[in-house]
Amino acid sequence: MQAGDDRSGFFGFVQDLGDLVITKTGPAYLWRMRNLRRVANGEVTVDPESRLGAFVATLGYERGTVGYAVNRAIGFIYLELGTYGEERIGTVFNSPEAKFHYPNPVDGNSSYMIAQMEHEYWKRVRSEDTFSGGGQLGSIFVPTVRDWLQRNPFTADFNPF
Repeated sequence: MQAGDDRSGFFGFVQDLGDLVITKTGPAYLWRMRNLRRVANGEVTVDPESRLGAFVATLGYERGTVGYAVNRAIGFIYLELGTYGEERIGTVFNSPEAKFHYPNPVDGNSSYMIAQMEHEYWKRVRSEDTFSGGGQLGSIFVPTVRDWLQRNPFTADFNPF
């Protein structure tokens, strides 16, 4: 199965740009904040292959676990980018291999393992479609950077959703 979505090449890139909204005070950003809360509360059913599907897969883990940190990271990315470049990232976070790591401490090896899994996914997307915004952005963040982000800012005790 192809890692990325059906939008490919230059025209797929242009379609993806329509999913990107930059302003944090505009209606689209405020809608994403509300939508994320509704998803977290179980009020909305989402596609498990989507970014929100990845968010749902990581809900409910305690602070200090990989699941908690990854959930916060996914939520942050959704708030900032919406569906732009999401491809089929939910397939990674809904996989049995990923779910194995969620209850484990974020300061252990599991954080790096998840970071590596995600980085490999984005490299694969980029290799399948060099115009993919998700592939380009996602593959920039190497596993060590992802791991650090999960262990630090995304482990902080906050709930922006």
